[in-house]
Amino acid sequence: MTNDSRTLVKTRELRTKLPEYLARVKAGERLVVERHSEAVAALVPLADYWRLHHDRVRARFGKDSMNTQRIVVTNVSGGEGKTTTAREVAYALASRGYRVGLVDLDPQASLTKSLGLHDPQEDGTPPTALLEDAPALSVFARDGTMLPSPTSVYGVDVWPANASLGGADALLATDPSRLHNLRDALDALTGYDFLFLDTKPSLSHLLYASVAAADHLVVPVNGIKGMENLEELGKLLKLARPVSPRIGVRLFVPNRIRPNLNHHKNIMATLQQYAAIAPVSRAIGDRVPVVGGALEARQPVVVHRPRSEAALEYQAVADDLLAALGVSPSSTLSPTEPAVEEAL
Repeated sequence: MTNDSRTLVKTRELRTKLPEYLARVKAGERLVVERHSEAVAALVPLADYWRLHHDRVRARFGKDSMNTQRIVVTNVSGGEGKTTTAREVAYALASRGYRVGLVDLDPQASLTKSLGLHDPQEDGTPPTALLEDAPALSVFARDGTMLPSPTSVYGVDVWPANASLGGADALLATDPSRLHNLRDALDALTGYDFLFLDTKPSLSHLLYASVAAADHLVVPVNGIKGMENLEELGKLLKLARPVSPRIGVRLFVPNRIRPNLNHHKNIMATLQQYAAIAPVSRAIGDRVPVVGGALEARQPVVVHRPRSEAALEYQAVADDLLAALGVSPSSTLSPTEPAVEEAL
């Protein structure tokens, strides 16, 4: 029996048919559980749950609508922690009720892989994120193309990547006028407070287009190599400004810092010299066991271990980013008070 695409099921059927029901819910069906002809519970897709979670948190903490903040997380060198920073700060903000999207713009697809979107499905078949071209590739292939529907992962909308995205550089090299296509596609998205763009770590047409699609740049720094590339980032910003007049560095994020090492003390001291360009966030410590465990579980740290030191550090960076963007943190949750628990 159905009612507005919802199927009514009896509580006595749950034990014997639970695997079947869960499969139907995973496919998008909504099941209302009845006991003595009274609706007592519901089985709904996770996307429904996360929408409810966000709505409750926003209602409780009085979040007003705001313009979408488009943030590119990049450093020209690899190994600086850009993917981890983009993922964790995005999920830290989502845990507070903000509506967040993540766009993977790196053909290596580290962000996509870290969320399990390249893992085989339960029946052993390859995932959709591997079978189809990366969503962003179509944007560069044809003017006026919008991003397809995202995949919801733990309450954040994700546009995945795969190796096919490597073809974007050739498309952009042959037709530089398409450099604005990604920005146009993001302009068409509505309903997001934050959109995070994770980028490839080398100078390229794709990196240029990724930076030009954003308004704010967050720079993770782990070592001297990352510091040496800041001049290259300055050149990149100059190239992007004709497409994105507001683009600028908003926050430096010291990443995987060991405060007792002289090398990292020097990094922190050097970063403070750049404070005139942008503030420096509180440091992220070297939390390999926790971050590694989250990667193995295919979850963000702030979801996998929300009360760990690593998660609290990323929540602190989220606070620093809000301050840098001029977004009032007065209605946000304390980092020690995960919103997911408050919403249930």
